[in-house]
Amino acid sequence: MKFVLFIVLVFSTAALRAQSVDSLANDTTIYGDSIITVKPEFPGGTNELGRFLAQTIRYPGDAVDHNIQGIVIASFIVEKDGTLSNFKIVKSVSKSIDDETIRVLKLSPQWKPGIIKGKVVRTFYSNFPCSYSLG
Repeated sequence: MKFVLFIVLVFSTAALRAQSVDSLANDTTIYGDSIITVKPEFPGGTNELGRFLAQTIRYPGDAVDHNIQGIVIASFIVEKDGTLSNFKIVKSVSKSIDDETIRVLKLSPQWKPGIIKGKVVRTFYSNFPCSYSLG
């Protein structure tokens, strides 16, 4: 009896996995890094991302005046079409620098979205660092 139950559980689990992979096209689930086969990426990779940030970030005046520096950590969702949404500040430096980080992320071009088993999915991108330095 235990052997039959084990076989039923194995086949049921396999069927559920197959069903969930097939339904990824219409899926609105947000997947984390640990499941993603291909992680989301800024177009052109990290070098282009650095160039984009350098060209787009405007250091807030109050932060310059008060010598405020640091690394903001943001999180967001990379949608299936590569747009970014649901911006959150995970680690704050100051209100003006945090706001600038969100402003710049909103200006980002579309990213290459995350992929699971060949299907494009919504992906939670956590721990995105954005460094602010006056030196």
